[in-house]
Amino acid sequence: MKPLLSPRVVLLVAAIVFVALMIWVRTHPEKPDDPVMESVEQLWDKLGLRIQPVPGGPGGGLPVNDVKAGSPADRVGFRKGDRILAVGDRSVWHSLMFSEQLNQNLSQGRPFSVLVDSNGSYHGIIMGRALRGGGGAGEGGRGGERRGRGR
Repeated sequence: MKPLLSPRVVLLVAAIVFVALMIWVRTHPEKPDDPVMESVEQLWDKLGLRIQPVPGGPGGGLPVNDVKAGSPADRVGFRKGDRILAVGDRSVWHSLMFSEQLNQNLSQGRPFSVLVDSNGSYHGIIMGRALRGGGGAGEGGRGGERRGRGR
């Protein structure tokens, strides 16, 4: 009795399936299972704000590691090197807390402030429509501190 498929055909089909699977794996990267890193990536994707996931060094706060030029975070006044201390009336010391408080305040639809430490100078960054995607002129910005900072 003859085999239904020759060994060459089986090998060819196996190679095609293997290559297709490798292409699929490379084009569909695994999503992070780590909620901390997921919150950090969401902040970068939505706001252009990269923060250190947990406080770094003395003084507390979440260090701002990078701000994407032209992003909502840049438009409202975040700068690399700032330390985020509070959102609204709640202090934050973890990226998950920051994301949660940010989303909660944004869902209320009213402007709110984020308390920031910039090299020992404390000020509020007013958040509003700029972070929800509206971003009209005069929305958001540092609470009167921009002129003395030289940025």
